[in-house]
Amino acid sequence: MRVAIIHNNPSQDGDLSETDVMRQVRLVGKALDELGATHAAIPVTRALGRFLDDVYGFGPDVAFNLAESVDGRDELHPNVPAVLELIDIPCTGSPAGSLWLTTDKVIAKEIMQARDIPTPEFWTYKGPLHSHQAGQNHAKGPWIVKPAAKDASIDIDEGAVFSSLDDLVEGLPERWARLGQEPLLIERYIHGREFGVSMLEGPGGVECLPPAEIVFCNYKEGTPRIVDWRAKWDPLAPSYQNTVRSFDLQPADGLLIEELKELAMRCWNAFRLKGYARVDLRVDEMKRPWVLEINANPCLSDDAGFMAAAMENGLMPKDIIRRILEAARPA
Repeated sequence: MRVAIIHNNPSQDGDLSETDVMRQVRLVGKALDELGATHAAIPVTRALGRFLDDVYGFGPDVAFNLAESVDGRDELHPNVPAVLELIDIPCTGSPAGSLWLTTDKVIAKEIMQARDIPTPEFWTYKGPLHSHQAGQNHAKGPWIVKPAAKDASIDIDEGAVFSSLDDLVEGLPERWARLGQEPLLIERYIHGREFGVSMLEGPGGVECLPPAEIVFCNYKEGTPRIVDWRAKWDPLAPSYQNTVRSFDLQPADGLLIEELKELAMRCWNAFRLKGYARVDLRVDEMKRPWVLEINANPCLSDDAGFMAAAMENGLMPKDIIRRILEAARPA
């Protein structure tokens, strides 16, 4: 088998959230070596002629899609499988349509609402407004503010959670300007437990891997319990050290775990996901689960949530990569 590992080309001075893709390239390459496959890493840019020359020059049987952006623009990454679909090269992970729908958090939440998948109430911000406008027909606070079309917890920090409507209205313009006036998602903040449910296709269809809980340790009273950018990407940050992934769930959580898996499967079907995915959820103080985000083609670094769940299930990296490839190849 000939496998083209397609990835975005991070800038040399990029931070870990951008350069981490090269760790994924190395992990996939090592697994392919163990599987006896021939492979080449091919960066994708908006210079499509050069990209297509590289792809055709290598002649892959399948493309392993690790692209998270195109020339630094996160919202463009669904175009990568679209191009590969156009030239009839099988591609790992979810198809272009699924990636477009899940990348746009607003559209994703509208689909979840239409499918009766519980997700926190939300509204969007695209420019200046006043407190009375924000308070009309919108979710009650507290709120968490997120970019509407970026992953990796970009621009999410402790200051992204607002309890006061006046503070929210005052803080939105600065965040909006910082992101180049891209739309913002304002979502009701769910105070409670956080879980990730990873899914992987296999010979018998898709299966839910062991759910992981993010345990927030040593957080001061009043500090928002969120997995912010530094919790994911800055090993020296207190939030990185104090957010601990745990698979050691208690027997009393048995019914809750089944409910989380059932919601994850409903998301898989609603968004027509393929290969592998991860769904992030919160459980409020009334033990009601809420879907926060759907991660089609989640990170495959060895310390990321998806790989941790797969290895918790007894799978080695080469087993995971093989199953992802098998799901991509035509029957």
